[in-house]
Amino acid sequence: MADDREELLREHRQLSWKIIEAKIMYYWPRGLSEEFIDVHMPTDKEYDALEVRYLKLCVELELENTVVRKGLYPTLDPPGPGMFEVDYSRPSVLNAWEKLAQMDSDYQKARA
Repeated sequence: MADDREELLREHRQLSWKIIEAKIMYYWPRGLSEEFIDVHMPTDKEYDALEVRYLKLCVELELENTVVRKGLYPTLDPPGPGMFEVDYSRPSVLNAWEKLAQMDSDYQKARA
């Protein structure tokens, strides 16, 4: 049972990062190339599926929602300070942006 919870917690963390990265590429692409964004940005349908799965895991694991806009999914509205666009004051957002910037730099070097 503990292994199942650990696996779900791992999935929750991965979804959190994917959602934050997608928000950065959409709302705050600061310095990221259009080519990189075109390749790595999830479609609207894919993004919606990430959010729904993330919120379901928040409910199942009894965790706060910290990355999805509250109110978009009334039946899946776990407590917590959901993030609407990109909260630039969060270290996690800055860390994710730095990761994306490095990935973009590597992507550009590989294409050269």
